[in-house]
Amino acid sequence: MLVCAIVLTITVALFAYSPTLPVTTVVIGIGTMLTVDFLDRRFAKPRLRSRDEVAEILQGVVDGFYDELAWNALIRYRIQDNELDKIRLRCAGLEQDYPARVSGRLLSEAGEDVLREIIKDLERVE
Repeated sequence: MLVCAIVLTITVALFAYSPTLPVTTVVIGIGTMLTVDFLDRRFAKPRLRSRDEVAEILQGVVDGFYDELAWNALIRYRIQDNELDKIRLRCAGLEQDYPARVSGRLLSEAGEDVLREIIKDLERVE
């Protein structure tokens, strides 16, 4: 976010100087942000998460009181435990497969049913 603000400020300043410089600056800024995002996803160390922690995040989504930052961190970063990482990958596609039809919810009722099954599986294995 800070990078966006800096790029926007530089772009506005350069626009007063020359109309072609802002375009170049924006292209370089976007390229830089995409590169940093890719490298962060690719080379970030897998997170250490417990089954309880994953189940708690999923339960928050089902209850409608989820922490958006926790959810995004869960689906974005790999998890050391391979079984939990498979769950993460499954959850990552749920927003597209089961879009919410109610404001304030993350998933549709069918998507929340999928999460309930995953939570049951997490609790069964313990």
